[in-house]
This record gives sequence, C-alpha cells and structure tokens, in this order.
Amino acid sequence: MRDQFPECAAWSYPAVHAGLKVSPPLSQNSRQFRDGADLQDRPLHSQQRPGPARGRVQADVGLRGGLPAFGRDGRVGLAIKPGTTVEDLAPWANQIDMALVMTVEPGFGGQKFMSDMMPKVQWLRTQFPSLDIEVDGGVGPDTIHKCAEAGANMIVSGSAVMKSDDPRSVINLLRNACVEAVQKRCLDR
Repeated sequence: MRDQFPECAAWSYPAVHAGLKVSPPLSQNSRQFRDGADLQDRPLHSQQRPGPARGRVQADVGLRGGLPAFGRDGRVGLAIKPGTTVEDLAPWANQIDMALVMTVEPGFGGQKFMSDMMPKVQWLRTQFPSLDIEVDGGVGPDTIHKCAEAGANMIVSGSAVMKSDDPRSVINLLRNACVEAVQKRCLDR
C-alpha cells in the first residue's frame, strides 16, 4: 500500500488504518499489516470468545510487542455497529488503542449520518478520556462538528471527500473541527 502511494509519506501523519468488517477477520489480518497498515480494527460482534481483546487481536495479526517484521508498532481497535451497545465495548476499552463507533450500518458508502450514535461517542470520551475514538459513516462538513464535540478525534469520511470539488478543503475542515474540539476539551479540564 505504501509503495502504491509514495506521496502519502509527505503527510503529517501518514498512518494507514485497515478496518476489517468481516467475521471472522482472521484470514485478512496478517495481510493488512504486511501491506502497510499501522492500525487495524475489527468488529466487536466478531469477538467470539471471552477474554482480552488486545491479546486475541494481537495474536491474530502477529502483533506481540508491535510489528518488528514491519519496523513499526501495530495498534488495535474495536468497532461497534449501531445495534451494538457501547457498554459491550467497555470491558475491552483499556486494552485497545482505538474505539470505532459506526455512524451508519456497515456495507456501502453514501449513507445518511446517524446522529443518535453520538451519545456512544460522548460516553466513551467521558469514561476513557485518552482513548482514540473514531467515527465512520456519513461524516462530512455538515456533521463533523457533532462528531468532534461528542469526543471523536479520528474521522473516516469517504463520500464527502471523494465527491467534493475541493477534497483538500473538506479534509482541512474535518481536521480543524477535530483539533478545535480537542483543544476546547483540554481547556475545559
């Protein structure tokens, strides 16, 4: 992946995030990291066995102690769909690097943002202030402020960026909204 897009090396944070929305994701795990992913999430509903998420996800992708074979640390996350309660994620929150709250039903792009998912983001931010919280689905210039104010500090935006006449300004708007919300939260503490 990194070889295919060398211009990404010039970005300020050239991280590649692989989201595995398949169940079980095991067959794709090592390939994602071999191909250049820095962070991988998997759906919480695919966690079939009880026990620590980090250990299981790291074992699945060969992450014990990071990714020495790839020369970087691997980060892991869990994703919850709209029908999964945020409380289902809570037991693993201290063992993961990122929680992804889906703001649409996974499956295809261009769906309408589900603002009723923002209480999940708020709850996670309150309970786990240092956890990276990502939102994915229907996020664009009209919805980014709700996401950032709720506590999301990582954003996935496909259609809003790709269908824009000026993708760079949309990306800057999304980034700035998140940065401003993080700064405000820090000042409010």
